[in-house]
Amino acid sequence: MRLSEVMRNRISVPRAFVITSEAHQMFLNYNKLGERLDGMTRDLDVENINQLIETSKSIRELFISSKIPDSLEREITDSYNRMFVSIEAKEVGGAALDFIRAGRDHVSVSLRPSPFESKGSSFPGIHDPFLNVGGVRNLTDYLKLCWASMYSPKSLYYRKKKNLENSRVMGVMVQRMVNCEKSGNVSFLNNRIIIEGSWGLGTSLSEGNVSPDRYVLDPAEGMVTEKMIGKKLYMYTRDPVSGKTKKEPVLKDRVSSQLLDEEEIRKIFHTFRRVHEIFGNQISMDWGMERGKVHVFQIRPISWEHHDDEVDGEIKGYGVSPGEANGVSRMLENLNDFDSVSSEDIIITKSMNSDLSLLMGRVGGIVSEFGGLGSNVSFVSREFGVPCTAGIDMNSIERGRRIILNGSSGTVSFPSESGVPDSGTEGYEIVESGAPTATEIFMNLDFRKDFDLDREFDGVALEASGLFGDNNPLLLLRNNPEEFDGTLERIESVAGKVFPKMVWYRLLSPGGEDERNPMLGCRGIRRVLENRELFRREIEFVKKAHENGSKNIGILLPFVSSIRELRIMKDVIPSYIKIGIEVSVPSAALEMESFVNEGVDFVMINLPELSKITLGIDPENPRVSSLYSESSRAVMRLIEMITDACRGQADVSVRIGNYDQRLVERLVNSGVNSISLDPEFVDAGKNEVSRLERKFLIERFRTRDSNPSSSFP
Repeated sequence: MRLSEVMRNRISVPRAFVITSEAHQMFLNYNKLGERLDGMTRDLDVENINQLIETSKSIRELFISSKIPDSLEREITDSYNRMFVSIEAKEVGGAALDFIRAGRDHVSVSLRPSPFESKGSSFPGIHDPFLNVGGVRNLTDYLKLCWASMYSPKSLYYRKKKNLENSRVMGVMVQRMVNCEKSGNVSFLNNRIIIEGSWGLGTSLSEGNVSPDRYVLDPAEGMVTEKMIGKKLYMYTRDPVSGKTKKEPVLKDRVSSQLLDEEEIRKIFHTFRRVHEIFGNQISMDWGMERGKVHVFQIRPISWEHHDDEVDGEIKGYGVSPGEANGVSRMLENLNDFDSVSSEDIIITKSMNSDLSLLMGRVGGIVSEFGGLGSNVSFVSREFGVPCTAGIDMNSIERGRRIILNGSSGTVSFPSESGVPDSGTEGYEIVESGAPTATEIFMNLDFRKDFDLDREFDGVALEASGLFGDNNPLLLLRNNPEEFDGTLERIESVAGKVFPKMVWYRLLSPGGEDERNPMLGCRGIRRVLENRELFRREIEFVKKAHENGSKNIGILLPFVSSIRELRIMKDVIPSYIKIGIEVSVPSAALEMESFVNEGVDFVMINLPELSKITLGIDPENPRVSSLYSESSRAVMRLIEMITDACRGQADVSVRIGNYDQRLVERLVNSGVNSISLDPEFVDAGKNEVSRLERKFLIERFRTRDSNPSSSFP
C-alpha cells in the first residue's frame, strides 16, 4: 500500500524518494543480466536448500560486480541531495553549499524494497532492507544489494511457491533514517487494535528475536483492554562511531519494563486510526517513535481467517497465525535439516529466524519462544496457512513428542501416546452431519421470494433479482434516488441478520432485452460498466453499510471475462471492501492467475453457465441435452485450474443449480472452499459434505495406518 496516500493525509512519514522499477530494469538491461538470470534460475529446485543457497550467492556476486549506468547514478545523487539540501541553501550556492554537501556522508538513510504486491503476497521480510546507510557514496552499493535480494534464497523460494517467478523488478524507497527509541507494529484484527513494540529500531520485532510488549485496544475509544509485557532482550540502534546498525543487549532493568506509557499509546492509536480510515480493516502499520513523535514506515494487509477461539491446552502462548496442526515436535540444527522437513513436523525454535520462510508450504506448524504478530515469519505463515504461535519456552516441549498446536489461541496440547484422540470410530474423531465442515456451504438468495435464514450455512451469494419489483432500477435511481437507496437497505438487513458470515452482493446489470444473444452479448460486468451512475450508487451504499457495521458485505462482479474489467472496478471500489468475480467463461478460468495477482478476494464459479459455454451445449435443447454434464472432464479441469491458481490467496465457491450428489463429491475432492446451493438444498448439501469429509478422513487414516512411512496431510 502506498505511503504517498498516508503523506497526503498529513500523517508523519520520513522524507523519501523512490528509485522506480524502471530504474531497476535499466540496470538489468545495461548489464545484460536478463538472460543470465533466467539461465541461472530456470531449472532451480527451490526444495534443494544447498542448490538454492549456491545459486543465490552467485547471483549476488553478479549484481555486486555490475555497474549502475552513469545517468541513473546522477539522478539518484540529485534526488538524494534534494532530500537534505533546502531550496534556500541551493540559491546561496558557493562555499556554503559545498560545506553542506561535505556533511552528506554523515547523513543516514534507509533502503526499503517496494515490490509489486499481489493478492495474498505482501513479500513480508522476503527482500532485504538496509538501515543506516551513510551518505550518497554508499547508497548505490547498497542499492545493488537491495536489488540482488530478489534472488536471495527466501525470495527465490517464496516467489516460486507463489507463482511469481515472472516478477523481475521492484522499486526501492530511500528514506531519511529515523533513529527510533521505540518501534513496533499495530494491527486491526477481529475488531481489536493490537499494538506490539520493543526498544530501538523495528528490526528486533520483524526478525522475531524478542517478545514484544502487546497492548490490546478498544477500536472505538482506544482504551487498553489487555496488556502483556514481553521480554525485550535485544535492540538494534545506530552505532555513534561507525554510523552502522548494531545489535546490543537491553539494559537489565528495561528488559521486562513497560515500553509505552498512556500518552504514547494514545499517539499510536490516533495515528493508526487515521491510517485505518484510509485503508479500512485488516491492515498492519509499522511505526517508530523518535523524541516522542510517531512516524509511519509501512502499511500492508494482514489476513486472519479465524477468530481467536479459546482452546484449552497444557501450554499457553500467543497465537500469531491461525489454524491447527497435529504433528511431531522437531528442532532444527542447521539449514541442512530443512530438506527432510514434512507436514508431520512442528518446528520448535528460539526465534522466528527469516530462514523459516524456506519451510512454508510443507511444514506442519511453528512454535517459537520469541516473536509476535509483526514478525516477518508470522506474516509469511499467515499467507501460507501455517499455524504458528509465539511466547512458549522451547525447553517446555520434549523433542520428538507428538503435539497439537492451535495457532489461533496460541496453545500446545499433548495427545495420547498413539497421537490419535480416542473417539471409538476407527481411532479418529469423526465430524457429525450438521457440524462445521472444511468445505463450506453458501446459500443462493434473491428477493423474488421469502427466505429462511434460520438454518446451518456459512455464507450468502445474494442477487438483486426481485429487489426492485417491476421498477427499472436505473430509472428509479434517476427519478427517485431516496426510494432507490431505501430499497438497497434490504441488502444491509440480510447482512445484519447473518453477521459475521459473508454476504457476496452481485452488482446490478439491468437490461439485455435488446440482445440478439443474451448469453454472449452485452451482459454482466459489460452491462455494469455501461451504467456507471448505477454501480457507483451501489458502491456508495456498500461503503455506508460498512460504516454502519455491516462489514461482511463484499461486492461480486458478474460475468467477468478480462483483467481490464476488474481493474476498472478496483479503481472505484475502496480497498477495504472485499471484491469477488463471477466466472462463467473459460477465458476467465484460463487467466485466473492474472486475476489473483491483480487482487481478488473471492471467486464464484457459475457452474451452469460455465458448463454451457465450455461445452457449447444448451441443456434445454432435447437434441443435445444428453451431451450436457456439469461434471464433465473439461469443466472439472477448469475448476481445478481455478482452485490451484487461487489456493491460499482467494476463496473459491461453486454455484450449482440442481443438486447432484456425485457432483458435490467431485467438487469436495477438487478442493474448492465452498459450494453455493439454493435454499432447499442447503441442509442436504451440508450433510453430504460432512459425510464425504468423514469418508475421506477415514480413508486417509487407514492408508497411513497401513503405510507408516507415508506422510499424512
